[in-house]
Amino acid sequence: MKMSAPRGFVYFFIGALLLGVLTTSFEVTCPIDKGTGVIAGSKSVQVTDVEGKLIDFKTYDTGCEEAFSEFTYAVKISLVNKTTTPGFGLVAINFYRPEAVGKEYANLQEAIREKAIDMELPEQEVVLMEEEVSTGGVILVFMGRPVATKLVFVEIPTEMAKTIEETIQFRGFGLEQIAHTLSSKVEGETVCPFCRGKGKLSVIGWLKIKAGVY
Repeated sequence: MKMSAPRGFVYFFIGALLLGVLTTSFEVTCPIDKGTGVIAGSKSVQVTDVEGKLIDFKTYDTGCEEAFSEFTYAVKISLVNKTTTPGFGLVAINFYRPEAVGKEYANLQEAIREKAIDMELPEQEVVLMEEEVSTGGVILVFMGRPVATKLVFVEIPTEMAKTIEETIQFRGFGLEQIAHTLSSKVEGETVCPFCRGKGKLSVIGWLKIKAGVY
């Protein structure tokens, strides 16, 4: 005798199938960039320190003149938001060769003081956007371009300091195993890496962001 599937199972199967189709094809507004497709660097967030520890290094023989290398760093980024406005945006972690280091300030306050004098502003109104913060809170102005860059999304509540911990990989040709310098700064307007500039993403992508597992 031919048996029919229980009605409840059929409804459940159809519902699960429809949910799967909707979550993969239906798109909603990206909660990060609010549909604009871009993320602007937050003027209220300041990087105060970046600490990087090399935990792995690999070189691959590709048959080319230069070897392809991969550096893996455990990175800690210290940030502060002294304002009454929540700050969120992208922070760039830059990977420099030592010879690229240019002018160096002894500490963050010295850099703020000099910039305040140049801009004829009170020190409390100065936000460092172009300088790069290195290990120990040292402010560096680099003469050369970084050999690699990674972007990290951060969100800092009002009047709060926060440390972000990330495992970051830098990959590329001609990256020798030498004492590179890591630096960090708040980025300007950047294409949103979550929706890739579309301003919309799938329901699954939206849920991942809300759950903090994207």
